[in-house]
Amino acid sequence: MGDHDQGPRPGRRRTSRRRAPAGGRWLGRAALSLCAAALGAYALMWAVPALRTTAAETVITSGHSGLARLVTTPAEYRRLLRQWLDTPNLTVVTDVAPPARSASGSDPVVSADPSVSVHPVQGPDWRGWVLLVQHPSWVHVAVTPDIGRVGEQVSTFGSTTAGAIAAVNGGGFEDAMGDGTGGLPVGVTASFGTFSDYPDLTGDYVIGLDSRGRLDVGKWTMAQAEALGIREAVSFKPLLVVNGQPQITSGDGGWGIGPRTAIGQRADGTIVFAVIDGRQPSSLGATLLQVQNLMLAEGAVTAVNLDGGSSSTLWYRGQVMNNPCCSPNGQRYIATAFVVVPPAGSGG
Repeated sequence: MGDHDQGPRPGRRRTSRRRAPAGGRWLGRAALSLCAAALGAYALMWAVPALRTTAAETVITSGHSGLARLVTTPAEYRRLLRQWLDTPNLTVVTDVAPPARSASGSDPVVSADPSVSVHPVQGPDWRGWVLLVQHPSWVHVAVTPDIGRVGEQVSTFGSTTAGAIAAVNGGGFEDAMGDGTGGLPVGVTASFGTFSDYPDLTGDYVIGLDSRGRLDVGKWTMAQAEALGIREAVSFKPLLVVNGQPQITSGDGGWGIGPRTAIGQRADGTIVFAVIDGRQPSSLGATLLQVQNLMLAEGAVTAVNLDGGSSSTLWYRGQVMNNPCCSPNGQRYIATAFVVVPPAGSGG
């Protein structure tokens, strides 16, 4: 019998080498690359103090302060937390002479109506929108009907408020589980003249519009705000512009970078809203200094920061104008929003 007829030799076993599926190899390499990139970024932050500070400020002011401990020393963490909680006891009542024609530095591109208009804005690393409302009496605050349980999206606030043509996210709110369904406002809140007062542990300002159409900002109790004639109010911080003067004169504002929303008022009474996208490749986000400079460029003599992050949303005439980020629900569910409601027959 020839060798080819003998069959397999005793003690030897034929084996075959299995290759890992191509998709599995790719996923494994991708996971290793991501881990390496994350470790590299983490090491870089510890090597560059300015990056660590920006990262920590961004996390603290987004409501997840505990995570900032990962990129700070205990002393740095305490300092940054105090910086965020410390709110100067300032009072601002905007000196306005309404109504006057809007003095916008750029022509509206979405609406030819001079009373309410929007236009795009951008900076080195961010993009956003500015909403101008010539008549401050058209601006109101809407509050979620399901207080304490779940908020509403900005587009829902706008579409369900009778006559509203625009809506912008408003003040702070509690979202203890971080699931984007916070329905409990923070601090003094007023909607169409009806006041409520909720716990506020971060020293926010009352940001209100009074019966004379002035944007008022101060550390007031609910009773004090009512006595001042405020009719619409939310609570947040910090102040950016007072009497036409910038309040951030050194540094970048101490809140890191991220999506931002702000409200201001020109000397002619025009209300200025700014909504800036962030946490995305096309728009990383803005510092408070950049928001302050934008509000100054838009002619605001008073300006104050509103809730930002995933909340930052502008709805205008049935359309969400910006790109809200990071919410599992598309737009975040929030407790309050500013809505623009022209009176019947105004043509707004």
